Amino acid sequence: MLARVHKLFSTTIISGLLVWVNSAPVAAESVAEFYKDGSIVIHMGFPGGGFLESAKLVGKHMQKHIPGNPKIVFQGRPGRLGTAVLDFLASPWALKDGTHLAMPGSLGPWMPLQTSVPVKYDPLQMNYIGNVNSAGDTFLFVRQDVNIRTLSDLVSKPLKVSNSRGAYRNFVAALNNILGTKITYVGDYPSHRDAFAAMLRGETGGIAGAGVTAGAEHRRYFPSLLKDLKVIPILRYTATTKSVEYPGAILAGMAGTTETQKQALEITFASQVLDRPLMGPPGIPAPRLKALQIAFMKAMQDPELIVEAQEKKLGIKDPMSGPNMKKYVETIYALPETAKAMTRKALADKSFLQPVRYTTFNAELFKVTKEGRSLNANLTFKDTKKTIIVRLDARTTSVSAYGNQIKPPPLKAGSLEPGMKCNVSWTGPKTTASALVCKK
Repeated sequence: MLARVHKLFSTTIISGLLVWVNSAPVAAESVAEFYKDGSIVIHMGFPGGGFLESAKLVGKHMQKHIPGNPKIVFQGRPGRLGTAVLDFLASPWALKDGTHLAMPGSLGPWMPLQTSVPVKYDPLQMNYIGNVNSAGDTFLFVRQDVNIRTLSDLVSKPLKVSNSRGAYRNFVAALNNILGTKITYVGDYPSHRDAFAAMLRGETGGIAGAGVTAGAEHRRYFPSLLKDLKVIPILRYTATTKSVEYPGAILAGMAGTTETQKQALEITFASQVLDRPLMGPPGIPAPRLKALQIAFMKAMQDPELIVEAQEKKLGIKDPMSGPNMKKYVETIYALPETAKAMTRKALADKSFLQPVRYTTFNAELFKVTKEGRSLNANLTFKDTKKTIIVRLDARTTSVSAYGNQIKPPPLKAGSLEPGMKCNVSWTGPKTTASALVCKK
């Protein structure tokens, strides 16, 4: 009997020890151990152009500074002006462990504040890794022969502007409804080059918005327009800091006459402060979040990145740390409700919008010339009188051949061949086709 009790007691002690050992806290996995041999996916709100180029450059150098050196890869998730990607981050499908990040459009942190569009994410709960550009070097431009230079001119004289990016519709809406300007917005054009072409043809008197540090989309010709004074930056979309290059430009954010107006403009132009934010979902473990934030700032100070950014004219300027981003977001969201209401009312106006006018022609496709390594191309058509060159954008040009809609990228499908008869929709010479309908 005593032996049985002793055996039972011993077994109980041993079992208890096993339970205690198995339930004892395991040494926490280090950041380097977690990321070693792994990868991080940055989901892109805009999957092409200078936006993707700058993101790839940051990712290339950032991965060197993350403990464990994970590989950074990119996945396009466009939609709703680049903000749909944040809905994904907030969804159950996105990992919250520091391996799923996003670079939304500049409206990402501000969509719930500026519009009534329902979103699934809360900007105040998101994690902020770093911001590529907080310089706010975006301006409203006019042609040199347009007699508008001051805010008084903008208020008293009508101006028609063209553009390709939806975010600038909001800026023009704010200028019209808060400051009383008389601007008509023609857009959205398929690309910056098309918007500039419309201006240079005299169809509009200016560009609603473009950066003086030209991005990939228009860097080939924009600097020469500035140098030759064919376009003049007259208004800067920011709240506080004058431009070093163009100190005479109006500071839009300071142009309000009341405190509420100034606050509403600050809300509107907040996207210029967080121009290319890198964000993460809620719930990233604190050590990994801190490691990502540190790696981002180290990458932005990396001499190799700085040289590459200058060579590619990517406009990487005045980066902001993740903690400072979060503080800025909290500051803007803390502004009075009267300013928020004024902003939403102003940005809801659509009366100043004018659609792009497309024309069509029929001609025979003579030659297809690819643009470097991209899937875009210049298409040469010939009719009885002249040669016509049209640009095909793999992302935006709708292509039908042999009666079938061709999914992007159309060139990869081999759907366009010399000798085809095509109906082309475009805005004018040397611009991007909005649609091609071709057949043999």
